[in-house]
Amino acid sequence: MNNKTEAAIILIKGSADTLYVQIPYNTVHIQRIRQVTGRRWEPDAKRWIIPTQRDLFRSLQSALMRYM
Repeated sequence: MNNKTEAAIILIKGSADTLYVQIPYNTVHIQRIRQVTGRRWEPDAKRWIIPTQRDLFRSLQSALMRYM
């Protein structure tokens, strides 16, 4: 039986041009999210801020889908 608990990816719509992403800490996750152009880390909230331009959203989607 597997007792491992997996943390969820949380996506929250920010302003009209931002998306907030909270992901479980993992060096692979960090490497992938850093591939998204324009992303910023918000240390107080422990979340990434991602611009929601269409091409950047596709980059984020691609980065996240690789570890699911």
